[in-house]
Amino acid sequence: MISNAEQEFTTTDPEELCQDFIDDFRNKAAHNKKESIVCIWLTIGGASVAPFFVTLGADLAGIIGLENYVIVFSKIIPTIISISVAISATWLQVRKPQQLWALYRTAQRNLEHKLYQYKYQVSPFEKAENSKSIFVENIIEIRNETHNSWLDLIPNPSNDNNK
Repeated sequence: MISNAEQEFTTTDPEELCQDFIDDFRNKAAHNKKESIVCIWLTIGGASVAPFFVTLGADLAGIIGLENYVIVFSKIIPTIISISVAISATWLQVRKPQQLWALYRTAQRNLEHKLYQYKYQVSPFEKAENSKSIFVENIIEIRNETHNSWLDLIPNPSNDNNK
């Protein structure tokens, strides 16, 4: 499997190129959607469950017959859950998978829109003599704008001081 950084689009057919871009953005959006949902559920679920173990861990160990493991239920499990919540919440803030999901899904939809306009020769392609060139220019521009928007989401220590 070719990584995103190594991926090259070798087709000369503009419709295939656009479909390749659409598929690439669809895959990136799906990955970021899954990542976002997992982190959100881990954050919400962990934050909800950790206090349960802190307050009732000893009782729970006694109820299920593991009295020798009170420290596990009342200290170790809530600590692991709390660390997981902190990592998950930080990951959401730093990596911003929910924003990447929206960015990639929007790029996918924009490319699909251009592909339909081109396939059915509607504005801006209907009367253009060089519709193929205009189409390629449009899809490359969408891809470039998406990349530039992605750059804005990368954590930058020099920007953090200005906020």
